[in-house]
Amino acid sequence: MNQNIVWAQKWGYIAYSMQNIMIFEELNAEKTQQIKEEFSDPISGIRYSKDEGFIMAFTRVGTINGYPSVIVWNTKTKRKESVFAVEDTEIINAEFSKNSNMILVASWNGDSKNPLSTVSVWDFMNGRKEVFCKSVIPWKINEICWNGYETADSSEFCTLSDQVYHYWQIRDYDLALKYMQGRMPKDYFVGENANAKLTSLCYVEPYEEQNSVYALMGLDNGHVWVVDTRGNYFLYHAKVLDGPINKITSSLDRIVIEGKDDSHVHSWELRKTIADYKYDASDPNYFFAGEEKSV
Repeated sequence: MNQNIVWAQKWGYIAYSMQNIMIFEELNAEKTQQIKEEFSDPISGIRYSKDEGFIMAFTRVGTINGYPSVIVWNTKTKRKESVFAVEDTEIINAEFSKNSNMILVASWNGDSKNPLSTVSVWDFMNGRKEVFCKSVIPWKINEICWNGYETADSSEFCTLSDQVYHYWQIRDYDLALKYMQGRMPKDYFVGENANAKLTSLCYVEPYEEQNSVYALMGLDNGHVWVVDTRGNYFLYHAKVLDGPINKITSSLDRIVIEGKDDSHVHSWELRKTIADYKYDASDPNYFFAGEEKSV
């Protein structure tokens, strides 16, 4: 899921895009703007690093430049930190790592008869534009997300395809990527769900004493899968929307879901009391129990 505006709260401005232009706008009375015309192609997404030190923008395609590209700015100085091109037809998504020192890119260079995706991890620090590791796989990736809660070095992530998902890890000793398929629900893609597709992905922030890390996977039929990522268990699925799920966001307090064609945003509190019992983010069976709120 791509977004085209971020709030650099620490530095007092917002960054957003209009076509191929990046705009840094100060949140002051004058609304001072710095305009960066760095791209030839339209900007597809903007990301803000966890340490608030970097802002990244990327194009989906490279119709004019030849390849889709990524630019990283230092948030304090608004100067370019790194620029690199991804030598594929399309960038599906790009994300900063938990430690804000790597960029994960999912890209596409195939067609329906010959699907071909690339997963790559980049070093962008101090102007570098080097690939730590990459893997080319024979299927289309729809979404990608770091697991920012499992390991200190944040070397794990997950990818979604139409009807399957994979867990990935960067091996320490040779920086190679390895993956395994996630556990699937039995007989899910049959009947009215036969053509359903996975569309969105989010990890639920755990408590310190929690035994696992849970992930939420949205589908275009309005269902959400709840999975245990540490044990590779599929837990259950819940119908939360009447249409496709576009984005899932989570914290210790609540889960927020946006629909693709929905004018409302929906949320479920994680800290709640039901029938005198108290629940929180450590109990995945009650993520979607209780009252739903929409705005």
